[in-house]
Amino acid sequence: MAKQITLEEIQSLDHSKLSNMLYEMIDANEELYNRLEKMILSTNPKELIKSIKKDISSIRRGRKFIRYGASFHLAKEIWAIVENIESFLYMEGHSIEAAKLLKELMLTDTKVYDRTDDSAGVVSDAYEYAAEVWGKCSVDMDEDVIYSDIQELLISDDYGVREILSDELPRTVLEKIYNEYYATFDTYLEDEGHGEYKVMSILHKCAHLMQSPKHYIKASMLKSEKLDDAELLDIAKEYKYIDDVPNVIATLEKIECLPRHKLGELFEMKIWAYDKQGNVTDKVAAYKEFYEKTKEADVLVKYLELLEDEIFKLQEKEKALKEVQEYDFAQAIRFYKALNEKELCAKCIADKQNELETSMLHTAELKALLKWLRDDYPQETILLLRDLCESSLATKQSKYYGSSIWALGEMLNIEEENDTLSWSIEENSEYIDRLLKEHKQKRRFMDMFHREFE
Repeated sequence: MAKQITLEEIQSLDHSKLSNMLYEMIDANEELYNRLEKMILSTNPKELIKSIKKDISSIRRGRKFIRYGASFHLAKEIWAIVENIESFLYMEGHSIEAAKLLKELMLTDTKVYDRTDDSAGVVSDAYEYAAEVWGKCSVDMDEDVIYSDIQELLISDDYGVREILSDELPRTVLEKIYNEYYATFDTYLEDEGHGEYKVMSILHKCAHLMQSPKHYIKASMLKSEKLDDAELLDIAKEYKYIDDVPNVIATLEKIECLPRHKLGELFEMKIWAYDKQGNVTDKVAAYKEFYEKTKEADVLVKYLELLEDEIFKLQEKEKALKEVQEYDFAQAIRFYKALNEKELCAKCIADKQNELETSMLHTAELKALLKWLRDDYPQETILLLRDLCESSLATKQSKYYGSSIWALGEMLNIEEENDTLSWSIEENSEYIDRLLKEHKQKRRFMDMFHREFE
């Protein structure tokens, strides 16, 4: 890696030489030209504002469709406008002027989204940055102006992505916005531009920023007098946000049935609340229930760690290990790894060597498993590597052949490390000969193999 040039080293350079170098570069570097122009104009706020308005106008007037590749350049332009506003206006005490410019920039987003392939999300990220800086600038504005600007930005937000509500805003403004949308909620239900979801999001966001679960609940009950389990979970999160432990617990206790993918949030909040209370008994019970409902290895480990009675801990572990025998390969392997049961893990691999499913394990997860087993159970590790090799070849996509070559190399390394091993599985040489015969039509794989091993 090239040496990192420090700010101190740049500052030590001769000023005239540095100036000449920059002058030579600006014609070929639009970003550098723009940055230097704004820096020069920073001593004259009126001219600087005029220049930034020109940049915003250029974004607004655009008509050409921006394809995916060009979206990155457009995002860079928007980002640069925001940086110039923040650096040369907001940071220099002109926050009100900065806020006006940022609002003007944000109001261009709908037209920009209409003509841009922003699949990468870089353009929307740039506009989010504008909203973030606008929040900082708005603190110096009159509250009526803030309210008016927010209403304009919310009402014209056709895509519903402007993140302009933030904890930088005065509570009085947030409450005024909340009350406005709450009072007129019914009128928005049939409006395609301000549907139920969008308005409810505004109400919930205001309630969250006001740190008021009561407002959050009040908004949720606009749709129905009875809150469903998903809404109760969200309300519990609002109580957690303000460290209201009793109401977190009380709200969670009202939940009757959540989908499995939501159980983690439920139990993690329960455990957080019991931790806050110092309530070890209920914390242990929560982990036990969490495990019984999800059968997740990591949850079991945390549950067992909390048990003080060693005999009971052993009984619970044995009970879990008995259940593991009924699990599919990937889930069983995860349990053995989490519980540090290498012998049982190796036995599982040996027993199921013709039905291994390494493809069901994430890459990092599989590599950690291989490293964990390698020293004590080299043959079982080789079986996993062989399955990885065959799974990669089975895809018939040459981009995965590298995994097969890596797996073969690791197999040979393990064999070399264990040269006194008495083999109970097919030896590597026999396995590789058979593999090459089976896949000899895969020219790309054969070429990679011969380059690597011959």
